Amino acid sequence: KLVTTIKTHINIPTIDGLPKSDLIPNGYFNILFTSEGRIGALTLYKIVEHMNQYPKKYKDINIISITAGVAQVRSIINKFRNVKKTYYERLPLSEFYSVVKSVDMVLSPGEIGDLDYMIPKEMQQNWLDSKSCVKYTLAGAASIPCIVSADMREYRQAVKQGETGFIASSLEEWIKYIDLLHEDKELRERIGKEARRDMEENYHVSKRALEMLEVINGKPKIKVKDQKRVWLPPIAGGPRTFHDTLEKYLPIVSSEKMVVTGVLDKSVESAIVV
Repeated sequence: KLVTTIKTHINIPTIDGLPKSDLIPNGYFNILFTSEGRIGALTLYKIVEHMNQYPKKYKDINIISITAGVAQVRSIINKFRNVKKTYYERLPLSEFYSVVKSVDMVLSPGEIGDLDYMIPKEMQQNWLDSKSCVKYTLAGAASIPCIVSADMREYRQAVKQGETGFIASSLEEWIKYIDLLHEDKELRERIGKEARRDMEENYHVSKRALEMLEVINGKPKIKVKDQKRVWLPPIAGGPRTFHDTLEKYLPIVSSEKMVVTGVLDKSVESAIVV
């Protein structure tokens, strides 16, 4: 089969047309953590635990968690009483975009250990490397600074350290970058502005739409062997052959052309989100 990888995109006109959210409390420095389940919760726990030890320094902090597994996240961090927290399980997409526009900072953590409940530890790096940089694109489109995990390949490739965001590789770095953005409004505005410029130049939905048309009307750029094995998480059926993966899980445009909207492991150079 012939496949083409297409980077993630962001619908900037949609975000620009939305108001800020009434769900975000005034008078706080609002930090958004959003995840599908518990990915990033281990790092979030360490961050909130640190903040809890210094209530005066972080008295204006509000951690906003919007996750599919909000009950799990709440059970992990709710014991830290010195830090304000707000939880939402799911929101309509337009409201979620409005929330992103209304916060002061976005966090996208993720590390080995986050997925112990569903994936063997030796396979977790592949999973983390398969994640897209969507949190960075959401924040950037809204001109909001973002701190991302160095354990995720797509973030390492997308974010320019200290220019369009921060990449953290340890708890000390997470705290360092949070403190920098918390204390320096001009820095937040500068990084938010540069991230927005990056979105307009490299991630705009119109750019991706043209790429998809080129794929459908032209020839895919990457050829891989049918029997290439890839890692799929248990929720998608476990390890399968590449051919089975394409046939069963990915949309077929024609017998010889495919637009891949799933995520494959790095061995086939296919960290893919359309």
